[in-house]
Amino acid sequence: MQSGAQSTVRVAEEVLGFDVPPDGGGEAIQSRYLGSIAADDTEAVDLARRVLLGGGTAADAAAEIALALTVTQPGRAGLDGGGICLVKPGGAAAVAELDFLPRNAAGGTVPVPGLVRGLAALEERYGALRWQQIVAPVEALATTGMRVTPGLLADLQAAGLGNGGPGGKPLEVGDILPQRAVGTTLAQLRTGGAAEFYTGTAASALVSAGVPAKPLADYAPVWRGPASLTTGGTRLFYPQGASGAAIEAAWTAAERGGDPSGRFAAARAAGLPGSGSAAIDRPAGSIGFLATDSAGRAVSCAIGMGKPFGTGQIIEPLGIFAAQPFDGATSVSLAPILGTDLGGVQLMAAFAGAGSYAAPADAASIASAVLHGNRSVAEAVSDPRVPAEAVGTLVPDRVSALSCPGGLPLKPGSCSIQQDPRGGGYAMPVDRLVN
Repeated sequence: MQSGAQSTVRVAEEVLGFDVPPDGGGEAIQSRYLGSIAADDTEAVDLARRVLLGGGTAADAAAEIALALTVTQPGRAGLDGGGICLVKPGGAAAVAELDFLPRNAAGGTVPVPGLVRGLAALEERYGALRWQQIVAPVEALATTGMRVTPGLLADLQAAGLGNGGPGGKPLEVGDILPQRAVGTTLAQLRTGGAAEFYTGTAASALVSAGVPAKPLADYAPVWRGPASLTTGGTRLFYPQGASGAAIEAAWTAAERGGDPSGRFAAARAAGLPGSGSAAIDRPAGSIGFLATDSAGRAVSCAIGMGKPFGTGQIIEPLGIFAAQPFDGATSVSLAPILGTDLGGVQLMAAFAGAGSYAAPADAASIASAVLHGNRSVAEAVSDPRVPAEAVGTLVPDRVSALSCPGGLPLKPGSCSIQQDPRGGGYAMPVDRLVN
């Protein structure tokens, strides 16, 4: 019998229509670099890998990861949530920031969701696959069942939601957990497009839950130029707003911080100063991820629910959690960063931080260590961020990192990518075997 994960892969491949060759076999086999991906969830990474193998771009892979996380990591990502992505197009086209954060609206008790229209906008501008090809594998994942991870159980328990599964049986690591209501919602999105979530049947459920109808129908994500700074031969891009201000302050402090412990300490003190420092390691219900492709396109995203599992309210019959209203402080947990050469042609580095209010400081510190501190991405991401980590107390934020000293797409062989070892996901380059 196939496991839930294996069944999901089979269904996803059939729906996508990808001709994915087996790994290995034959003689004179070489590989062609297709891209790199990192996320704090194994099933999301696996689906994104198949997107790249099927001809998708970095934007396609990022959209696939984001949708998959709404199923596998519902405490940190949700269809009712939103986030921020930075996008490096191919060639010398300017890096863009996509803001699809949930927005508060007068008279609403639930914020207007941004994730679905944000991902649709990312797909429309930079994707190569059809919207249906992105949604279908995640629909299959929700319907056939995702594998319960230690991280999901920990999130449920920390949020006081228990760990009860179908029939009242306690969930255990490795259980296959179907989410058929979510699968039905995703099927509606697959057939009706993103508009279904804002003006269709799904929208009616959102309005009944407390989302004002007109702001919901009118929601549009915002494209803009990101903030940036120049450091050596690299131009570093990060979001505008509260998160970007924290990244910039933390970067400046980290550059003077010395060894890894000093760098983290300085960045954290600068990234969330004053009274906010007491809450810097409070879980924030957010998650980040990275994707690149062979053309040198890159996407770094951080998405969230405002706080773990949002409000804790499930919006029926959609089967999704309602997001907590976002404000300036909440968005500080979202820390995507991209680095290019000064001409903007080559991708030099990418980082994605999320999970707590320390994410901008820690992502900036890791970026400083990789670009100027002679630390590999594996070393920089794994370094203890607070002294207590040396005795087993882990910080709740997660940072993915990619470094391409030779530039991408010029020298893909120079790239290395690392997912935060504190989490449950992984990072990998994706290659196609060719004769």
